[in-house]
Amino acid sequence: MSDLQGSLREFFARCDPGKHIVGEERSVEENVKIKIVLPLLQGIGWDLLEDIWFEYKSVDILLRAGGNTVIVETKTWKERLENYESQYIDYALKLRTPWVVACNGTELRLYCVLGDSKSGLFLLEKVGLAEICSTGLPSILGLLAGVIGKDSVLSGCRNLRALAETMLGGKSFDDALAAFFDVAGKPLHRRNQFKMTHEIALAILEKSGSPLAASMKVLLGSVARYVEGNPTLKLMGNTKELNVKFKAGGAVRRDVGLFGLKPMECGFSWSPENFSRLGLERDMLNRGLALPRRMKAAKDPGQWVEDVFSWFSSACDMISAQK
Repeated sequence: MSDLQGSLREFFARCDPGKHIVGEERSVEENVKIKIVLPLLQGIGWDLLEDIWFEYKSVDILLRAGGNTVIVETKTWKERLENYESQYIDYALKLRTPWVVACNGTELRLYCVLGDSKSGLFLLEKVGLAEICSTGLPSILGLLAGVIGKDSVLSGCRNLRALAETMLGGKSFDDALAAFFDVAGKPLHRRNQFKMTHEIALAILEKSGSPLAASMKVLLGSVARYVEGNPTLKLMGNTKELNVKFKAGGAVRRDVGLFGLKPMECGFSWSPENFSRLGLERDMLNRGLALPRRMKAAKDPGQWVEDVFSWFSSACDMISAQK
């Protein structure tokens, strides 16, 4: 065993997911990234200074070696990785690489993207990480090194290409890759890009199996109805969220993003800076800052929904009344 693997084994042996990963609800995804994914990447040869780039064009982690690129997306602990497959496609097209790794701390998935829809998304490998903190680390590192280790990527992603070719039904991987680059080179408005809608958000919640889904549906419906009745606001989707934006008009020269609903995470995001720009009072800003961003952090999901919507609608009423 190498010195690095020995250090990693000691590190993961000390890791208690309940304490070190899930302990702070607001930073669970960052904990997965920094305390699980990053050590694994270093254990299979990736250099933190030379090879690993963070938050590059919205991607959590970007790996680069020998002209090859691998996207790494981290999600919160035990989150359903399949819920984000449209996002993986979008990022792969944007960065012109077919290789995407997704990890939620308990499972790592390796995807190959060869098109602009889910028919062009191939799940190459699923790696369970349940034994990472006990006896399973060497075998996990060995498996990962063979497909996404730095040496493997430097080889031209030979093993990744071989895995992908087995799923193409006899089609050449080189031909499929050329078609992917052709799609990736098209202007954004000509791609079949995924955008969150109210209907898609509801479908995600239906399939999630989460006990929080019903409460999130209530919040989703309340926000959608409120926005529909407020002429200063509009609801727009991106790959992760349904966003509430303040419409351009008067002194406001362009739409201003205010609030985002995250059905995949049963949570929300918001912009204190933009609310402040539009004149929201300090007391209301502080009230918003005090709310847990994710429903899991609240003791009572129903009360959380009520508190979040009450604050959101009151804050929007205030800024709308000033315009």
